[in-house]
Amino acid sequence: MPDLGVVYRLSVEDFFPGGLPYSEGRQIAVWAAAAGADALHVTAGHYRSLPSAQIVLPPMRFPDATFLDFAADVKRHVGVPVIAVGRLGDPATAAEAVASGKADFIALGRTLVAEPQWVDKVRRGAPIRRCLACNTCINEMRGGARIGCVVNGTAGRESLFAGRRGPRGERIAVLGAGPAGLTYASLVGEDNSVTVFERKAQAGGAFRYAGKAPMFQDVETDETSLARYIRDMVAACEANGVEFRYATDPTVVPELLAPFDRIVLATGAEYRFGSGPLVEWLLDRSIARAPGIARLFAWPALRDWLYYRARRGTAERFAHLLQPGRRVTVIGDAARAGKSKQAIASAFEAALLDQ
Repeated sequence: MPDLGVVYRLSVEDFFPGGLPYSEGRQIAVWAAAAGADALHVTAGHYRSLPSAQIVLPPMRFPDATFLDFAADVKRHVGVPVIAVGRLGDPATAAEAVASGKADFIALGRTLVAEPQWVDKVRRGAPIRRCLACNTCINEMRGGARIGCVVNGTAGRESLFAGRRGPRGERIAVLGAGPAGLTYASLVGEDNSVTVFERKAQAGGAFRYAGKAPMFQDVETDETSLARYIRDMVAACEANGVEFRYATDPTVVPELLAPFDRIVLATGAEYRFGSGPLVEWLLDRSIARAPGIARLFAWPALRDWLYYRARRGTAERFAHLLQPGRRVTVIGDAARAGKSKQAIASAFEAALLDQ
């Protein structure tokens, strides 16, 4: 096929006894290059891989650049360009992979579901919306649903949001710097004057505790992945002119909200029956990750209780903020306790569809 570039994608290591070992995978790569492949796309993993088939699409507990060393070694044995893949969505990691000569190109999959503007933003040096490597996009499609994403509420619904920009020229106060509040502020910050009030000393809300639980969605958690997402969402807000006021609770000092045209309640949910301190204590001390306790926290019935039944939205507590001429928008768990995907999706809808 002299007029058509042929990229040969291959898995070079199966990670299970009796499967393809890397020594043979590399030999296949050499043969493919010699046979005329114009580039090699090197990945690894198999649906029978041990300890888990999840390595095919490495979730958050796997390190960045999971398969890069395989690509680098193949590159030393062939004379055609090599493409690396597998948790390369961190801009610095991706740049280093190419600059160091370990790969000629990188491939991105889940990263572009979370942040379709990744290339443009990295080129401009703008903060990106980080993929969590939670594999929700893949797992839901395997179950028959359309593609979706925990952190990108437009994924799979692009036509609904096409050309929509949300409010403009408003003074907006966002109460709560959890994922829903940060998402909303990042989307409307450029066209409005936005201030985020957070009663704690840092952003993240309940998302920081989610990273301390044994499971997030259906994968083993890694606090770094969620913390990195929060850090870059704060940076994205600040790049769009959003002001942050930490350790400040305007529900206690309501006059702080007097200058604003719109109040966005992203105050999250609270645990019923006074169980919040106990849950946070278990998570803060990593007790929830202890072998026996971890299995309990991974039990679907308990996880359902922790997400839904044990918590309730907080919006009703702020009815006193309603004033003539001021709009109040409720997003995320403040409206109804649930999972992060629904909370963040509601922020996209409020920011871009609620005119």
